[in-house]
Amino acid sequence: MEVTKVKFEGERTIVVFSQTLENDKTGKVEKEITFKTDSPRHQDFTKAAEELLPLALSVLKLPPEYKDGLRFCSVSLSYNDHQGMGAVCTMLKDLESINAPFVMNTPHLHNAEDGNSLMPSAYRNQIERLVREAELFVGGKRDDLFAAGAEKAVAA
Repeated sequence: MEVTKVKFEGERTIVVFSQTLENDKTGKVEKEITFKTDSPRHQDFTKAAEELLPLALSVLKLPPEYKDGLRFCSVSLSYNDHQGMGAVCTMLKDLESINAPFVMNTPHLHNAEDGNSLMPSAYRNQIERLVREAELFVGGKRDDLFAAGAEKAVAA
């Protein structure tokens, strides 16, 4: 699984990933899958997204105070052999006088394997943590209360 987007839309979580599937007739086939659910996120997943915010602000050279009222929206990822993983983080900040949020995007930064990385290591590590949590979420890791409720419903 290669995650290409993690997005939070209120309670909804969207994870887009590509997966290589085996096909008897054509061999390997790359398939893009969009996983959408309103199932509660595990706190580790939410925390991984929240802890990305100050690092993204640092990339943008904005003061830490900008974190007040800021919320994670998405991370879009790209991969290639030459530049490694690339990422853009999108954040939203509610405005008092307007009924629409201010949207902030980091520039597309890549993590080159050859050491010519433009992506700060702490930022990269946090994105990798978010991607791991997204993979676990797709695999079934949810909020503990939701999981306990689901088990009770199945038992009834």
